[in-house]
Amino acid sequence: MNLQTEDNNMFTSNSMNESDVRENEFGKYDDLYNQNFSNEVEETPYVSAVKEPEKKSLKDKVLIALGLVIFIGIAVWCLVSGAKALFFAPVHSMEDAFTDLVEGDVYEGTITCISPEVGELKHTINFIPAGTEHFYLMVSEDGTSVVPIRASKKWDTLYASTDWLEVSLQERGIVREMDYKVKSELMSDIVAAFTAEGIKVEQSYYLDLNANKMGTLQIVAGIAILLCIVYFGFFANRVKNDNGTFSVTINGIMLVLGFVAACLIIYLLNMVGL
Repeated sequence: MNLQTEDNNMFTSNSMNESDVRENEFGKYDDLYNQNFSNEVEETPYVSAVKEPEKKSLKDKVLIALGLVIFIGIAVWCLVSGAKALFFAPVHSMEDAFTDLVEGDVYEGTITCISPEVGELKHTINFIPAGTEHFYLMVSEDGTSVVPIRASKKWDTLYASTDWLEVSLQERGIVREMDYKVKSELMSDIVAAFTAEGIKVEQSYYLDLNANKMGTLQIVAGIAILLCIVYFGFFANRVKNDNGTFSVTINGIMLVLGFVAACLIIYLLNMVGL
């Protein structure tokens, strides 16, 4: 009986010693693991997955500011010029156009005699059409004065004639300065022919009967440019949904609007000028 008890005590003691050894071994492993993990955490710096926006250089800021000034200036020119042509320009009677043309003023009333088209002026940029101007002449009732006018191409079909045509047209036009191409390519021979007959021909200005159309296009172009500036400057990076589809759609629409505005500006600069 005593022998069995001693054996049991020895077995129990050995089991406890083995358990203590295992605990000590696992404890050392845990300490080593925790120490290695702590070292990795301390040695590995935190790197954010979100990249910070790069700071723009002074050169980039100057270029952006210059671009904004240019586009805002063009937009303001479009809006002011368009609004003036449509609403705020001084208005004179059409008869006054034969005695005193004032650049930027509007003349409206009845045109009584017109010529067939005396010439057209095509504008191109690297062979890409950028607008075509059609010029005619109107003569005073007494036949002593002639003023160049710019009208739409449809005049050739509505008032087809190979000679002067008596009409009764209610028109409204704004006075613009005649550029050198019109003077040199269209008006030089006309002026010489009429002057030889004692008829006075206006050589510095012409009456643009497309004033309402151009004014409307100028306002549309100015608004489109301002919308693009505001959107791409402040909202382009904020308009998005979960999968980005909405952002892509809106950005696409605004890019198309910007392209249309650029085409309008090119057209207007050729047809109206600054």
